[in-house]
Amino acid sequence: MIISISRGDDPAGLIAYLLGTTAALREDASLVGIENLASFETAPKEMAYTASLSDRVRNYILHISVSPAPGELLSEAQWDIVWQSIDAELGLRGHQSVTVAHDEGRPHRHRGINIIHPDTHRTPIIEQNMYTRGPQLDHEQNMYTRRPRIAQV
Repeated sequence: MIISISRGDDPAGLIAYLLGTTAALREDASLVGIENLASFETAPKEMAYTASLSDRVRNYILHISVSPAPGELLSEAQWDIVWQSIDAELGLRGHQSVTVAHDEGRPHRHRGINIIHPDTHRTPIIEQNMYTRGPQLDHEQNMYTRRPRIAQV
């Protein structure tokens, strides 16, 4: 399983890349779920509003991409375990997120997630090299093989 993480400040651009726009949805993409958001149409504005409540954070959107190993197909229950593990590992439970499946080439999934919690307005401290290396998930044991250090600010 390959997990990559990048960070930015444009939820509208990320959601348009992942799913398309309300005028022209991507044919190879499907909305899997949203969390702590009213809808995917309002998600960019909601995420930007939440970000405006923190004057310290500029790049508040994480783009997490997960690709199973070649030939590996995950059930919805297994995808849930993957996302729950990532959210727990990065300290992002309860944060605003949009999850999308892409079927182009090899099926994979993306999540755009606001690192600022919508209720507490706190952010996790995420190890800087997570953005370049990503966590390594041992799918057989449903756990990471490398543990980043994460604390709340």
